[in-house]
Amino acid sequence: MKTSLFRPIGKRNQVTIPSQLLKRLRLHPGDFVGFNYSGQEGILLKPMEIVEKEENWTEEELKAMQKLFEGQTKKKEYIRFSNSKSALKYLRKIIKEK
Repeated sequence: MKTSLFRPIGKRNQVTIPSQLLKRLRLHPGDFVGFNYSGQEGILLKPMEIVEKEENWTEEELKAMQKLFEGQTKKKEYIRFSNSKSALKYLRKIIKEK
């Protein structure tokens, strides 16, 4: 059963996300979200991470990262990093192990 929550759109086209959804998505002030439009379902809001591009990734590395992210998303296992360097170090380690 789905629970519907309603919020008005403000004067500056802003919508407040209900606190129970923020907690469920583990979102905090300053976090980034992405918006995807689906004609049938409406708007999908997804938590996003911004990573600085420091170098060119190989196609193999990009595919390995995508597979890792998809697996974590399915298991709802999200990893937070304090900065992009620690994230890159983690990704390189995981890619080398596989």
